[in-house]
Amino acid sequence: MAYIDDKLGRGEKIIHQGHQHIIVVALKSLKWVGLFVVGFVAALWVGFAWKPKAGDWTSTAQTVVILALALGCLIAFVKLFIDYLVWQAEEYLVTNERVIKVWGIINKNLSDSSLDKVNDVEMYQSMFGRLWGYGTIKILTGNETGANEYDYISNPNEFKKAMLDSKNGFFGDASDLARQERAMHEQPQPAPIPQQQRYYDERGAGVPRQQAQPPNYGYQNQPQPAPKTAPTNPSQADIPALIAQLALLRDQGVLSEAEFQEKKNDLLRRM
Repeated sequence: MAYIDDKLGRGEKIIHQGHQHIIVVALKSLKWVGLFVVGFVAALWVGFAWKPKAGDWTSTAQTVVILALALGCLIAFVKLFIDYLVWQAEEYLVTNERVIKVWGIINKNLSDSSLDKVNDVEMYQSMFGRLWGYGTIKILTGNETGANEYDYISNPNEFKKAMLDSKNGFFGDASDLARQERAMHEQPQPAPIPQQQRYYDERGAGVPRQQAQPPNYGYQNQPQPAPKTAPTNPSQADIPALIAQLALLRDQGVLSEAEFQEKKNDLLRRM
């Protein structure tokens, strides 16, 4: 987890993240670069080009000089590396609530300016700044300090644009985002479905009340009698279908053979 992650409020998000231009490292480390180059070249010359006279003292002196130059190169390299780490650790952040500056490798420091207290933002770029893409951002606030000035900011135009967009609410307010995040995690619970009272049919299966049939004790296996009334004044075209229905009722045991023959003859006389 980055250092800044647990320093953000609920609903606060990073809009722009930047550093000082890499030219800052070059300017601060110019002397160390020079020392490294001079020491490296001198060590090569002493080791290969310098031909001391034979003797123990001269050989020892050559070794000491080479070791001293190598130590100087090592110190210059370590200082260059430390300057790079310091540059990398220094961050300039724009969130939807504030502008934050973080610096320090081991001992971390943080300063911020709330966007609602920012009165104006000024940007300055020299000729070389326009060519290489760096500039100075000056934030005028209502605090006692009055202004925060950030030098050698990389891509200062993008930094200023992100500040103005955040100040104008283009990315939303942190409280609004917090409410949206809370609503996403707190899904409404569905209303409990009332338990429907269940009844049991003669087979012991649970069914809703409106589907339950009244018990038919002692007649579970007997089919229900169908109405025996035939339609009055059927047409000749309907008589064969009626006879087929009567035969089906006979086969199901609803009608006896005598009843079937009686109704069949009655229908045939109407043809």
